Amino acid sequence: MADVEDLRERFYQERRQMTKTALVEGGVSSAPLEKLVKENLDLSLLKYNSKIRLYTVSTKLPELAEVVTAIQQTKTEEIPDWILASASFYPAMAYRKIGKNKYADGGYRNKIPIDIAINEGATEAFVVDVQGPGPAKRIRVPDTFIHWKCQTLWTLGSFLLFDSQRNQLNLQLGYLEMKKRLGCYYGNWYTFDSVKQAGTCWRGFLSYLIKELQLELSFFKTIKFWQKLRNIYKNRVEPETCGLAMLELLAKKHFLLPNKVYEVDWMFQMICRQDKKSMPDDLLAQVGQLSTEEWRRYRKYQQKIQNERTKAVYFEKLLQEKCKDRLQRELLEQPVDTLLILYLYYLKEEQPWHKNFHMKS
Repeated sequence: MADVEDLRERFYQERRQMTKTALVEGGVSSAPLEKLVKENLDLSLLKYNSKIRLYTVSTKLPELAEVVTAIQQTKTEEIPDWILASASFYPAMAYRKIGKNKYADGGYRNKIPIDIAINEGATEAFVVDVQGPGPAKRIRVPDTFIHWKCQTLWTLGSFLLFDSQRNQLNLQLGYLEMKKRLGCYYGNWYTFDSVKQAGTCWRGFLSYLIKELQLELSFFKTIKFWQKLRNIYKNRVEPETCGLAMLELLAKKHFLLPNKVYEVDWMFQMICRQDKKSMPDDLLAQVGQLSTEEWRRYRKYQQKIQNERTKAVYFEKLLQEKCKDRLQRELLEQPVDTLLILYLYYLKEEQPWHKNFHMKS
């Protein structure tokens, strides 16, 4: 818990410092970023590249007017200025002064500027949404335009507080999400090289419910069940993909990190090893700094831990005593939650690979 408290205290300290810097100095200096850009950017190569056209979007202050800059058409010495202007999220970062005017991050007016690409003749776009603040402009996209959207379902921490550990995790998430969009991997919340085994195991579990526990599963035919599952899973779920959805939801409940490529069997084993009744001690150290909303959720979860423990004991007793009627009632009243609990029991107690596993709980 000491690590958690240290991380939380650092969050409040950094937030106070950021607020003070924004009020007193007009934002954090962009000098380190400017140095990085100038050291790594070949301005001549960029300006005279005829194959790639680069545009930036910034916001003119105080008018809050959107400014689109064609980098190849601007003065060479001003290229770093426009790149920095498009990344200056004022007041957390200092605005960029170009000539007599002040400019800030283009996200104030248009955080996903697909319309600019379309206006310049683009026929497809690979869009990376980093969940930053600011409006996404409503535009009319041509029917022939192909839109590849790369956006993780996981939260990305604070947009304004920079944390090296969290940034590294986010980079890994972005890479895996892109590979999924390109068809190299599979999954929704997590990343898999193949998901076939998830469906196979799920069908075995359903057979176990019917034949061994003699439970009735008519709720699978109701729209209400599928709507609730889709709301929890944050994506469309069908009977063919239900096994993957339930596996990923179990993995989330057991705090598996999403920054790696999993094999389904490996995920099964990690879920069964992890004690859901408590959060791993090193989890936050692996994730990095949380946002205000994430800290709120963390506190809320800590308050629910005892309820989770009580529920686990309750269902274990029902299963051991084969209380069919009570299990059936729970299944009809809370189908998704109950299915997750029963599925975990099935994975731990009924799977041959786990019966011989030395860490079986």
